[in-house]
This record gives sequence, C-alpha cells and structure tokens, in this order.
Amino acid sequence: VENQDPRDDSGFDFRVREDSKIEPPELPTKANKIGALLHAMFMHIDLTIKEVIAVVRRSHDRLFVFPLNSVEPFDHNQYVRNLEKVAEQGSAVAQVLLLLEDKLNVLLKVLARLKSFYRLRAAVDDWPVEVVNLSAGGVGLWRSASLPMFQPVNVFLNLHDGVFVAHGKVVFCRQLGKADKSWRIGIDFEWLPAEEQQRVTLFVQWHELTDTMRQFPRFPGMK
Repeated sequence: VENQDPRDDSGFDFRVREDSKIEPPELPTKANKIGALLHAMFMHIDLTIKEVIAVVRRSHDRLFVFPLNSVEPFDHNQYVRNLEKVAEQGSAVAQVLLLLEDKLNVLLKVLARLKSFYRLRAAVDDWPVEVVNLSAGGVGLWRSASLPMFQPVNVFLNLHDGVFVAHGKVVFCRQLGKADKSWRIGIDFEWLPAEEQQRVTLFVQWHELTDTMRQFPRFPGMK
C-alpha cells in the first residue's frame, strides 16, 4: 500500500462532495430478492467508502489512524441462496454480482489487514496511560530506554476530542535514577497549526482545573 495522502489530489474534496449526493437506488426489496441483494450491496459498499474517507479525514500528514470496528464481509446468501447456481446456468447478472461481491470482500480483507498492522496506533482504548508534561510546544515523558538525540518521532495522544498526532524530535534524553522508567525524554513538536495548539492548550487547562478541584473541592465558606 502506498503511503500517500489522497487529500494531496486536488480533486479529492470535489469527488467526496459529489459522491455524497448519490442516493441508494429505489429497488423493490420486500418481495424481490435480487432487489434486496442489490440494495444491501450498495449500502455495504457505501459504508465501506465512508469508513475509508473517515480514516483519510482523521489522518495527519500521511499518518493514518484506522478504527478497529470493521465492516463485515458481504454475504449474498443472506438475500439469495442460489446465486451461484444461477450464475453457472449462464446468467450474466448473477455472474456480475458474484464478481462484485468477491472484489468488495477482497478490499475489506485489505482494510482489515491495515487495521491489524496499525492496531497499536488505532486501538486508542489499549494505549498506556502515562504521566507526561504536555504543552503546545512539546511533551516530556519517562521511558525504560533512551532515544537518540534529534531523532524524528511521531507523537500520538488521545485527547478528549480525538487522536492528536504531531511530528517532533528528541531534544532531551538523560537517565535519572535506576527505576524501570529512568530515562527522561523531551520532545519538541514541529510547527503546529493554531487549531492544533489550541486543542493541546485546552486539554492541558482542563486537566489542571480538574486537579485543582480535586485538591480543593470546596472553597472556605462554601457549603
């Protein structure tokens, strides 16, 4: 898979807007098995496309975060049980539907493998909870091993409004003590857009306020 950002294509946003205008075909689905199959396949493809677009929207400079919830493989047997038999009898429509199903499921397998490969990045709920010093300019943390000075790093943080991703570099690395995590690491973020800086600042301020309220749950004189 080429690690290219689709948003670099000048026509990406236009195509997304145009595709969003496409409505599901009006097909008889109650008494018509083929109609129900076509409608279900359309919705399945549409759901897959929306998931991929969501991944692109959440990406940060070619760093993609894949959600773990997966679109299940499509199974025509839920709608038509004898489709293979009809295709063997020479029905072009049945043959095309089976080919479309096979291609869709191959793409879903590729998407599932991408999610598996990026699991540590995508599984936000499985990320370790660590005490860090965070600001809009960078982050300081403790590690069990050192990092080379000035090494480029990608920082992933789970903020309240979603995953925050930033490029940075190691500007401080020193062993302090003999604990399991004795290496103090300092990482400076590269230039961040104003909205990203604001996200980090608001997140830090929220935690500072929460910590203060825990230490001083009530002011003197308040009931």
